[in-house]
Amino acid sequence: MKPKDRLELTWIGKYDEVKAEPRTLIEDVEKSYGDKNSQNMLIKGDNLLALKTLEQEYTGKIKCIYIDPPYNTGNAFEKKYEDGLEHSQWLTLMKPRLNLLKNLLKENGTLAIQIDDHEYARLYLLLCEIFNEKNLKTICVRMSEPTGVKMSHAINNGRIPKLKEYIVIAKKDGIKDLWIERIPKEKWDNEYKTILLNVSRDEINFIKSIRDNEERDKESIEACDKILAKLQSQTLSIYYKEKGITNEKEKLNFNFENSWRIIRTVSTSACVKLLADKKRVNTAAKFFTIITPQRKMYIIKNGYNDVMGDPRIKMIFSDDYLTLHPGDIWSDIKTTGLDNEGGINFKNGKKPEALVKRIISMATNENDVVLDSFLGSGTTAAVAHKMNRRWIGIELNGHCDTHCVPRLKAVVDGTDQGGISKAVNWKGGGGFKYYTLN
Repeated sequence: MKPKDRLELTWIGKYDEVKAEPRTLIEDVEKSYGDKNSQNMLIKGDNLLALKTLEQEYTGKIKCIYIDPPYNTGNAFEKKYEDGLEHSQWLTLMKPRLNLLKNLLKENGTLAIQIDDHEYARLYLLLCEIFNEKNLKTICVRMSEPTGVKMSHAINNGRIPKLKEYIVIAKKDGIKDLWIERIPKEKWDNEYKTILLNVSRDEINFIKSIRDNEERDKESIEACDKILAKLQSQTLSIYYKEKGITNEKEKLNFNFENSWRIIRTVSTSACVKLLADKKRVNTAAKFFTIITPQRKMYIIKNGYNDVMGDPRIKMIFSDDYLTLHPGDIWSDIKTTGLDNEGGINFKNGKKPEALVKRIISMATNENDVVLDSFLGSGTTAAVAHKMNRRWIGIELNGHCDTHCVPRLKAVVDGTDQGGISKAVNWKGGGGFKYYTLN
């Protein structure tokens, strides 16, 4: 029933009830691959019916959803998608699916939808109704280079070349807790040569948030010390050997990928050293915090010689000095030369693995569940798999078999060394189960 007295987007068929009954998922064991106990799911079928079916088990359990729905550009992707729907039809397609996706999200989960100019405005207004505008954020991402024949043709014909697309972020609990990978702002400083072990990114982010908040309380300081007490550290050179990282480019990529936990120590003031000398008497922890009379918080690396006048004791993180936050304009991700990424061809529809990695990184931790209900060529599932996330992918068309299955088999086997594989040191493993809808 149409609500009264509300500013909203309307279209033909908006209030027509779309009924979707849950079905039964039937595993095709001949197409399932790898670890037989895998919880990863590749589902071939209509995504509305599949999402309705997943509701029974996954309501409130999905941590991150990334979808790249048809853009309604008036052009079909080599007849793979009927991508020329009228605006009303497109909105009628999206509305029930977005409602189901919201139901599947955890309370602190994140939905990311990539779209271009054709439907961005209508999609945003629809999401305002479903999630509330305060829970939305739009990121502009560069998806084309300002060079090449298409660009020249557009410019010569008086048109403004299309370089960008949008990623609309939606959450149930407000736009917060979204950690975004920082990007290099200069060359690596080899003084940062110690890596922290036995700690998660979330824990480091928590410590930094307390460090930077001078209104911190006693409980939060104790929580930081508890995290720091379990930390282990190792030199990068030894870590490289243990992980088989030998190539200099791979080392550099690894350093920037892990800059959140790569550190150096520097000397500090006599006042700070005096506070550290007093606290270290009562702790065996390798790292601990001190608070100055001015409410400044420092992280101290234990084991120093307290007789030395100027020892290096204050820990600083490389990402605070060698990287920068990309903000809401992402122009640093390579979008050319992706034709063979994943070992399959998917003209005009494939998204860079690095882009999907950034989205999954900012919203999840290892073992969280990632969902893509417009799986396309399988990029989201491939990236989630390499990042040790559980994943669910849904695709209706035949290339579920011709594109997704071979791509994901190569990921499991470790033979797919393109995309983000080297950046995350992917060597293979795991598996997936293949399902159809009854």
